[in-house]
Formats: sequence, C-alpha cells, structure tokens
Amino acid sequence: MKRIIALVTLLIAISACASTPDTPSSRSSRSVDPARTYEYPAKMGPMTTTWQASPGIKLSDPLPTLTRAFFESAFIAETYTKADAFPGFVRLFNKNGYQLIDGGAQTYAGWTGTRRLRLQSITEHDGIVRATVCDDRAGLYRQKFVGKPQEVVMPKNRFRYGPGNRPYMDEPYTWFVELFSVDGVRLGPADPAIGDSRAPNWDVFQGWDLVDTGWAESNQPGTACDQWAHQNYPGLTDSESPPYRLYPNGFPDPDFQTTLSQSPGWTQVGQP
Repeated sequence: MKRIIALVTLLIAISACASTPDTPSSRSSRSVDPARTYEYPAKMGPMTTTWQASPGIKLSDPLPTLTRAFFESAFIAETYTKADAFPGFVRLFNKNGYQLIDGGAQTYAGWTGTRRLRLQSITEHDGIVRATVCDDRAGLYRQKFVGKPQEVVMPKNRFRYGPGNRPYMDEPYTWFVELFSVDGVRLGPADPAIGDSRAPNWDVFQGWDLVDTGWAESNQPGTACDQWAHQNYPGLTDSESPPYRLYPNGFPDPDFQTTLSQSPGWTQVGQP
C-alpha cells in the first residue's frame, strides 16, 4: 500500500494590537492572532496521534515538540490542504521556496483509528536540528469504509493479500526533517505536552526555517523502524513472508484499529 506524504503548510499572519484605551469598541477593533482560534480540523475525523521516543528523549522538550508539530501538520495537509495545517506551517515552507502539493480537499477523507509514531533520534548542530521519525499508519482507516466489503475497500488488483484472505497491514516509513533556528525564538507554554487537545493554538514553528525533509531510509524489513512497528502493533505474522504483518480480522477492523487517546496532547493557550 503506497502512502506518499505531501509536505504542506498553513499561512498565519500575526497581527499586533494597537495601544489604545481598553474600551469595548477598541477591543472589538483589535486584530486577533489567528493562531489562537486554530482547532484541529473536524473534517479529519476522530483520529488521534500517539508518540513514543527513543530512551533519553522527552517528547515535551522544545525540539521534540517542534518535530511532533511538523509531522502532525504534514499529515493534515496531506489529507486536505496547507490551509488546514498547524499555525505557521506554510510560512515554514514558503520562506525556502518549497513546491508543495495539497491533499486536494479529498471528499472521502475522515480518519478513524490511531497513527503511531516514534521519534527515533534528534540532534542539533550549528543551529540545525535533524530528527528521524518512524511512521506507522496501519491503525488508521477511513470512516466511510466501515461496514463495506473488504474487497471493495481494498481491491485485490491494488492491494496485497496474504493467507486466510487477510490484507497486509501498511508498513512503516522512516522520515527525517532538518530545521534551522533563525533567531532562537521559541514560543509557547513551558510544557507544551500538557493537555488533551489534538493541536496547538500557537505557532510552534516561530523562529525556524525548513532545511530539508524526506525519507530517511527505505522501507525494508529489519530496519529499526520496522522492528519497532512489529513489536508495538504486531497484527498477525504472515507464515509465508514472516517480516510482514496481516490484519487479523480483515480491514477495516474497529476493534483492532482502536482510536487511542492523543498522546502527548497539546496545550491550548488561554484555556484551562
């Protein structure tokens, strides 16, 4: 099953408030920071994202937070458009002239289940942060697929099937991103992982430029990413092709493809 992440973005203009007397009329005329009104797009469906990390990496630290925001934003934009991604994401790309492809505002979108990611490594050298992430999407399915015959959802001329007429689970991919610290400005709450929201309402990307992003390694059995995915979300093992996973009860399977709680959740600034 081929999945190609289209890296895309959201334009956020941050307006300054004029220093006028605090009256009802002046308050209503002030510009509102659009990031403060941002919410996770409802049209994405009830899907959640869960993260794990290699030993020694704290997911709520500033650089892992930046990495999480990047890959969660990219998936929103891949499904719909850059205008739907987290605050500041479009600016991150546009400054370096990246050619970005929207998901096309797909009418059949609406995800259920959980996307599992693991922050495998993160380093910073000469102002450039490089992170590698393992991305396992096998726990996701489209809401509209529930109740439909498996062969309709996953036609056999397009998807591989294994023993017992079970389709193969989507295999994980390893991505990387490199970001450059422009001025050292890192905004947001002291601990941005506190909360249960699926998105921040603040610009995580403030003070950063994109250097490069893409596949970190090919999707081959036995890689660190592949091993983690098989241990973390195993499914059934194909007796004929042991490195590959099978959906145990067909696809989609809400009982197997459970929608877990968002972890870590995002802080919403200005809210309890």
